[in-house]
Amino acid sequence: MIESRQIRNKSAYETLENELRGMILRSELSYDCAITPETELSSRYGISRNTVRKALANLEKDGLLEKIQGRGTFVVPPEKRPAHAPAKLKILAAITDYCHMSETNVYDRNFISGCLEYSFLAQSEVFFIDPENIIYDDLSEKGIGGIIWERPNKEYYPIIEKLRDEKLPQVTISRSVEGVPGIYFDVERSIEETVEFLVGIGHRDIAFIDLEREYPIFRNRQRVFVDILRRMGHANPEKYLCPLKFGTNYTPKLDMLPPLTAVISSSSIVEHFHSWAERKGFHIPKDISLISLSSENSPELERHPEISAIIDPRREIGKLAMETIEKILRGENISTAPKKIRGELLIRKTCSSPSLMEIHK
Repeated sequence: MIESRQIRNKSAYETLENELRGMILRSELSYDCAITPETELSSRYGISRNTVRKALANLEKDGLLEKIQGRGTFVVPPEKRPAHAPAKLKILAAITDYCHMSETNVYDRNFISGCLEYSFLAQSEVFFIDPENIIYDDLSEKGIGGIIWERPNKEYYPIIEKLRDEKLPQVTISRSVEGVPGIYFDVERSIEETVEFLVGIGHRDIAFIDLEREYPIFRNRQRVFVDILRRMGHANPEKYLCPLKFGTNYTPKLDMLPPLTAVISSSSIVEHFHSWAERKGFHIPKDISLISLSSENSPELERHPEISAIIDPRREIGKLAMETIEKILRGENISTAPKKIRGELLIRKTCSSPSLMEIHK
């Protein structure tokens, strides 16, 4: 009984300490007013005042709190904290395409900028690394509090599961591992809204050109597209779905597409489709409306600012991933159900209604 009480108290004071630390590092507490009194914290967390004092003492030792006799305990402003005051929140972000990262890899840079923005505001630390270079046996010794897995390959799933069982906070991006929170772009809803928009302005013959990949995120968005066309009354909606293997010759499959008035295309295929359409004598949007499944500042949008796009909210996903790890570290109970973030549909010059397309002809 004594042992179980000690474990419970230890967990409670760590929860209090971590929550206060997080609020201090995010500048959520006033520097001019004393923090919540010990008696109230004791009641709120169900721990003794001595246990509360232990948590506060740790934060004082780190230079984050200062106890002023007769006035209470105050948050130390950032500029007055000692240089050695630890941020505590050290997070690894394992980037699958790390070895291929360059100035042109905007997709990953948007995600990274979201992580860094949150890290700056929370005064935490985030380190970007190739998952192949992580030494998993000494994470605790290096003070690593959690790992964000950006689209991990299946070969890393056993490692993620092992670390999950060891209670290391983790988040996966666009991939599902049982018992680990996953964050996704709600691409299914975005595809549905985009098709509904195109139908609303008069389109019926709409194709979806996507990558042929084994991960559920690809299969699900392709299934949603086919289901929508089926609800529209298409007898054979599958013929409007064009999955392509990345890096292969796309022309044969593009040649098999039925007559179209609109195309939704994966960003990595947009330029190939554009070239294919030109060779076929199709003009955009005169003959075919084009919408790219893309992300902010993607190369095809920079080179062709007229292209309409579904924007993958990569920055928001990066920020939410950091916030999720921090919440787990604070002891919050985080659901492992997929968390989906809505994208944005930007309509530009490559999208037109069929009636206007006829006028242009």
